[in-house]
Amino acid sequence: MKNWLHHMKRRSDSSDTSGSPLDRVTKRLRAHHLPNASHFLPKHQRSLNIEYANEDDLLPHFNVSFEDSLRLKNKGRNDIMIMDSSGLDDDERTLMHYLRQAVQNDPLTKGMREHFVDSFVNYLLYELKFHKHPFIMNIQPDYYFRVENHEVTAKVEFSIEKQEAIKDEVKRLVLCFDEDKHLHNLSSNNNYGECQIAAEILACAYTNYDRADSLTQGQDQTIFAVHVIGFRFTLYKAHVTKEYMRSLSEGFPSETLRVLRYPSDEVHRYGYDYTDAKERVLVLQMLLNLRETMKL
Repeated sequence: MKNWLHHMKRRSDSSDTSGSPLDRVTKRLRAHHLPNASHFLPKHQRSLNIEYANEDDLLPHFNVSFEDSLRLKNKGRNDIMIMDSSGLDDDERTLMHYLRQAVQNDPLTKGMREHFVDSFVNYLLYELKFHKHPFIMNIQPDYYFRVENHEVTAKVEFSIEKQEAIKDEVKRLVLCFDEDKHLHNLSSNNNYGECQIAAEILACAYTNYDRADSLTQGQDQTIFAVHVIGFRFTLYKAHVTKEYMRSLSEGFPSETLRVLRYPSDEVHRYGYDYTDAKERVLVLQMLLNLRETMKL
């Protein structure tokens, strides 16, 4: 009888499903199981207690304008591919070239698609003055975070940093751009790329929090991110507390890191599409509001 009771207790213990989902994930997952950011999956995101939420008022609205050439005559994707360039100015011809190049080469190899989309995004960032003071643009910078003694690395396509001293306080903002070349590259297995975005946001924050030469070492960090899928743009914002990052040295965090998303994935699953004539202005307004927010 005693042996039977002992056997039943062991079975009960082994099949225990009590506790939060995070508790159950972290019981199975260890820090050294975490891959680099590009291979993050939902279980890795859950282990870090990172969650997403839609936010319609993610940025304040500014009365800002952009060059009319960026509208590209309000032409949609199909029209862009066949439109006559004789009636365009040089700026419009340049934008049309980048868009056509990326669209025409969409079926090519992964590396080629990256190259053409990179060129388009890089051109757009320059036209919107993200490369000028008070910003610094970095190409494929490396970031990292550590859980216990295990380091996770992240390489983003572009990052834009703004740092300034206000009285005795140093303020630093980071905007990271990540690109997926085509919708066919994404699936529910990686939450359509958002698992990687979560890891990259944390890595950007942690690098500025942790590095000895960082002027915001040991401080809370504000990180913006833009996910570009082909020509579709989604904006994210996260405030990463020093308490959250400090706790990583002891293992997976109990504090939640919330990442805000715009536009809502319930309305625009993959963001605003620059090749859509109506949504192009929304992309431009979003990026300009982001630029002005980072200047504050």
